[in-house]
Amino acid sequence: MSLKLLYLAQIGLLAFGLSACAATNDFFAALDFDSKAENADEKKLPASIAVSRYTSSSLWNYKMGRDFAAAGRYELAKEHYLLALASANTPELQYALSAELQSIDQMIKTLR
Repeated sequence: MSLKLLYLAQIGLLAFGLSACAATNDFFAALDFDSKAENADEKKLPASIAVSRYTSSSLWNYKMGRDFAAAGRYELAKEHYLLALASANTPELQYALSAELQSIDQMIKTLR
């Protein structure tokens, strides 16, 4: 019976983490270079110069943290979220990263 409760708690925490992550997808919309162009002759290439409110290192570490979290490597995800939080320069990004860190911490505590 306690194993079923633990399993349900893990599913609940995972659902909470995924719902918290869903609000942050707009940070990575600009990083999608694999999307297909409408016309076959026009290929969408990444711009060599881009203007962003966020630092590139914080966005890169945020993306790597999300990739590791999706793969179930929560300790590495936590490490990259902390690196991203250290270089975050806007309150919105800091808030999103702190929410990610809380959900990853809950997952790590649940799995121990």
